[in-house]
Amino acid sequence: MENNNDGDANRQMVIHVLETFVFHRHVEGLSPMTAYNAVPRDEKIGPNVETMISRARTLGHVPGVHIGDDFFYRQEIRLVGLHRDMIRGISTTLYDDGVEIGACVVANYEDHNVVIEDDLYCYGSDGGNLILAHRLHLRVLNNQELENGNYAMVNSIEVANPIRLLGRNLMEDGTRRYVFVGLFKVLFHAIIQSDNEFDVFEFFS
Repeated sequence: MENNNDGDANRQMVIHVLETFVFHRHVEGLSPMTAYNAVPRDEKIGPNVETMISRARTLGHVPGVHIGDDFFYRQEIRLVGLHRDMIRGISTTLYDDGVEIGACVVANYEDHNVVIEDDLYCYGSDGGNLILAHRLHLRVLNNQELENGNYAMVNSIEVANPIRLLGRNLMEDGTRRYVFVGLFKVLFHAIIQSDNEFDVFEFFS
């Protein structure tokens, strides 16, 4: 996977957005959501914020964001246009014919996403009131359904579109951050039974 070849202006804007967020969050002591709402008030950023956020609905690399970039908060990855949803792990967009497909996935490796082999990755899907799931111990409160992000990911198998992947990792300094891993395509999916006998979707790339 290679970084997108974007110009300095895009990169500098991404850096400036993140620095502004960090200033509001840590220097002014604002909550992550309040800091997020304060960023558009910056004179340099303001006119560009909505455009940047809207990039989350596009496919492929986001201009100015490089593989290996890491983020502390969901608000940051939304501001730079990587992932639109503040809560769900699957961010979607509409394809040419109006079909909903996956655009970006945020994976929490400790919970329900695992690397099966070096070249095969499993993502544990949306829904079912997921509180803890991985291949050795699955726990949901009801069936996961073919809807929302799961529906979009199934459609992405046929469309074969690139999907951005962020992994929430434990870093060497003890913090947990969202790291932009790169692009992947969904190859196939499976519906398995959780240990309490509910349906769980798994997507493989």
